[in-house]
Amino acid sequence: MTATSLILAARRLGGRDAALYDGSWSEWGADPATPKQVGRG
Repeated sequence: MTATSLILAARRLGGRDAALYDGSWSEWGADPATPKQVGRG
């Protein structure tokens, strides 16, 4: 959700190369080899 706001802001400022990749966290989070920071539960 936050990414959409950033894309909108970039485009309003003239950036046309900004893109949103839906599912990036799903892929990153599913890969046990990628680093992740976890907090206390």
